[in-house]
Amino acid sequence: MQNIGTKTSKTSTGFAQTLTLYRAKNCEGCPMRGACHNAKENRTIEVNHNLNKLKQQADQDLLSEQGVQHRKRRCCLSRDNRKLLNIISRGGKFIVIAPFFYL
Repeated sequence: MQNIGTKTSKTSTGFAQTLTLYRAKNCEGCPMRGACHNAKENRTIEVNHNLNKLKQQADQDLLSEQGVQHRKRRCCLSRDNRKLLNIISRGGKFIVIAPFFYL
């Protein structure tokens, strides 16, 4: 794939992002062409390198020792809350259905 430039676009939330455009050199005669794309020209893809970097950092944070401990604690808190009360929201009011000893 060959770098053919960059473009700036806005997301639905208004965030400006920079996308790098890449185009395949030659798609003619490729057996996967029909499954890959339907354009008359060679395949073009857009890559957001900043987003990929942020996703990689988030994965590292989640897999770190501190991230694992945080996820374990969050899981226990939500599980404890479900055990204490079974609550259903109706019209903005919370109604207690069953105390924890019935669960």
